[in-house]
Amino acid sequence: MEVTDERHQLTATGFSYGPAYNQVTDVQEYDYGGTQVLRTVHTDYEPSPSYAARHIFNLPTGISVFRGQIFSGVRESQTNYIYDGQLLANTPAIFNHDDASNPFAPRVWLPTCSRQCDTTVKPPLCRMVCDGGQWQNLYQSATDLRGNVTQITRYTNPAAGRGAITETRRYDIAGNVVSVSSAPGAEERFEYTAATQYAYPTADVRGQPQLAKTHIASDEFLGVQGYQQWSYLESDNAQMTYDNNTGVWKSSASNVALIPRGGLPDDGVDAIRRWTAPAGGRVHITGNAHSLNPAGTRIANNVVVSIRQGAQTLWQATLNSWDASGPAFDIATVVAPGRHDRFRDPQKSLGECCGRRRG
Repeated sequence: MEVTDERHQLTATGFSYGPAYNQVTDVQEYDYGGTQVLRTVHTDYEPSPSYAARHIFNLPTGISVFRGQIFSGVRESQTNYIYDGQLLANTPAIFNHDDASNPFAPRVWLPTCSRQCDTTVKPPLCRMVCDGGQWQNLYQSATDLRGNVTQITRYTNPAAGRGAITETRRYDIAGNVVSVSSAPGAEERFEYTAATQYAYPTADVRGQPQLAKTHIASDEFLGVQGYQQWSYLESDNAQMTYDNNTGVWKSSASNVALIPRGGLPDDGVDAIRRWTAPAGGRVHITGNAHSLNPAGTRIANNVVVSIRQGAQTLWQATLNSWDASGPAFDIATVVAPGRHDRFRDPQKSLGECCGRRRG
């Protein structure tokens, strides 16, 4: 493309395209006269066919700016991008959100039905007959590919590819940016609520990474060990197995189980929901413990619940089976990096919330 200015000086810009989706791979800017290349911008794109299947095209994965010709000139700028590399945050009670795009969607019962007709009468008398069915999760993991920029890396010395500065972003399922963290050790977190239907942030918190976060066990319950620092274990620290059909963490050797808002211990066996602190600092733990089935069989002193930090018990209570509200806890403590005795984890565990059933 050539342009002649009011002084009749000619400048030019050249464009090169890739093999698909009209992707502009190189933009060359020429000096007056249109013969010498002054600057070239080269762009690489996300090649995954999974994005193309969702009609998401032209996602840049790297943008390089050269003084002069591409690659033969001096690289003056380099920026790399990663998409959809962070797990999405939940938006509880959001309206009209497609469950296919919601990894936190509840399971639904889908009956098995067939059309049966009585051909002995004219016209045939037909009806739908349902016999059984199954629980299904409507969520489709392919919808996690949204084209959200989750990591941006820039370089202080792009010519040598050194001095990387990385910015990480996380989003919720509604597409809102919920956190932005960048070196050295700073994070900005945006909070949204169901009261505004997650339309705009109601709080903007800045501080050290992770320490600006609020973790809600039920909201962050997922079938992945370690997601949002949560682990699901038995008394001997053996990991439970997640049942995709029921949405429950289960023990392979006992009846111990964990659900988003509670757990089922067994005789002499704890159900443990453990949160691991990613860094040192102060934490505040609040909530209450109560029975999820207060109308069931009445058993006094049925379950012992506790919150522990390592070997130290921070809070403990005994529940009756009919305790619908139960005791509350409000604990402030300090965590520091350390090692987990069992797993040799280099981080210190906080909030091993256990329930032990009394025989």
